[in-house]
Amino acid sequence: MSTRTAPRRSEALREFVPHIVVTHPCAPEDNLALVDQFNEVFAGQPGVA
Repeated sequence: MSTRTAPRRSEALREFVPHIVVTHPCAPEDNLALVDQFNEVFAGQPGVA
């Protein structure tokens, strides 16, 4: 993907996707913060523990 098209694609996604969560854990312990981040974003959704 070109760096020129990436901003246009993200803008198009905003029209129908409520949240985009970009992750890039570098080490296993980074996953703990990732779980917290997902919990903040999705905790109010039915079926999410």
